Amino acid sequence: MKRRCICCKIMFRPNRYHPNQDYCLKKQCQQKRRTTWQKNKLKTDSDYRKNQADAQSLWKQKNPDYWKNYRRLHHPPNVEDNCHKQQQSPRKGSTPVFSQPPPDVAKMDVDLLRFTLVSGSYRLTQLNGEGVAKMDSAIVQLTVLEQVTKTG
Repeated sequence: MKRRCICCKIMFRPNRYHPNQDYCLKKQCQQKRRTTWQKNKLKTDSDYRKNQADAQSLWKQKNPDYWKNYRRLHHPPNVEDNCHKQQQSPRKGSTPVFSQPPPDVAKMDVDLLRFTLVSGSYRLTQLNGEGVAKMDSAIVQLTVLEQVTKTG
């Protein structure tokens, strides 16, 4: 009995040892299956999430200059452009949003606990993020609209 692949929507015959198979054997469909499984596992399993974070931290300790060297060797125009954008940042000379500036714009994970936002109301404005070496983030500018006081 044939089934329709969840990813590519093409009919396929499931493996007889895995009758509930939802994805065909194409490389991109199997990649999607693994990605979906991992995202679900990260959401639902705190032990798995901790193990992944520990493994990533260990890798970062063993390879501290990986991203710096990768960008320098494989994307030199982006490195220059990134430095230029940091210098031209609207944050320069204005009220800082973070208690300390982020040390690196092009970073896989940002430890948000190191940064504390200044209390207040903010306007979220999209900035042009072209050339910034970050895959999954939106570049925004936060502007203080109103300072919040203890009395309201």
